[in-house]
Amino acid sequence: MYSSRSFFVALFLPFYFFTICSATLHGKLSNAISGRVHPKDILPRRHTSFGKRFDNERFTWYEPGRNACGSVDSPSDWVVAMDSQHYDGGSHCYQMITLSYGGKTVQAKVTDECPGCASGALDLSEALFSHFAPTSQGVIYGEWNF
Repeated sequence: MYSSRSFFVALFLPFYFFTICSATLHGKLSNAISGRVHPKDILPRRHTSFGKRFDNERFTWYEPGRNACGSVDSPSDWVVAMDSQHYDGGSHCYQMITLSYGGKTVQAKVTDECPGCASGALDLSEALFSHFAPTSQGVIYGEWNF
C-alpha cells in the first residue's frame, strides 16, 4: 500500500504549498482590502508627478517672429520665450506650459529663448500677454508650470 515516506510526502506537500500560497497572498490581499500600499509599489509612480511650479514670476511681452526652436510664430500665437536655464538648449521646444495670472489660466507653447530673462521669468507673445493684461502695463507677475 503506502510506504511511510510516500504517505508523509502526500500529506506534507499539499500542506507546504498551501502555507506558502497563503503567506504570499495574505500580504497582497490584506493590503488590497485595507487600501495600504507598500513603498516599493509607490516608487515607480514618483516619476509621473507634475512638473515644477513657478510662483510670482516676471512675465513680459515681445513681438513673435523667427524663434530659437527653428520655426516662425505669428502675432496671434500664444507662445513664450523661456529663460536660458530652463530653455536648456531647446529641450522644452514646443512643450505646452500652463500660465496663470489674475484668475485666468491658459496653456501656451514654448518656442523661444529669452537670454535676458531671470531664472523662472517668461517673455510672452503680445497676444498672450494681452489676454492677461494690457501691453501698456509692460510687466506682470504670475505663475506657470510644465
